Amino acid sequence: MPRFPRNSEVNGIKIIVTQETNYVEPMKARNSPVRVSSIGKTFMDMTRRPDYCGGEEHVLESFIEHGKKYAPLIIKEVDKLGRHIDKVRVGFILDRIIGVNNKKISEWKQEAGKYRGSSKVLSPKSPFSPYFDEEWFISINVDMVKSYGKRN
Repeated sequence: MPRFPRNSEVNGIKIIVTQETNYVEPMKARNSPVRVSSIGKTFMDMTRRPDYCGGEEHVLESFIEHGKKYAPLIIKEVDKLGRHIDKVRVGFILDRIIGVNNKKISEWKQEAGKYRGSSKVLSPKSPFSPYFDEEWFISINVDMVKSYGKRN
């Protein structure tokens, strides 16, 4: 039986092995035996583990640069696979920062209001911030986008 894969380095690039509670079958890359995560799931995963994706600001920059283009794929995957916090984080980014107008995002925003008072933060790796979005009920704890919230 093969050993469980461990973090390693390949051609000077650090490879980090992670586990998920709910396994999602990867996609096959075009003309390649390589299997990869879908675009929508990758964007959702970036909000879960920004430290594995270049950091909080890089994740937000990726959303700003590519989020509108891939919004239908992101929304579909987050709606299908995402937890409540995933919908709040991704919904806030797509709605408030990028300006995507979508029925599912509106549903997520309404749902966010039902859980007021919970410990929702934009970045799971940073502490709470006094900046807060009242529609999404989320602490805006990434300096780059604090202007999208109000100070408590």
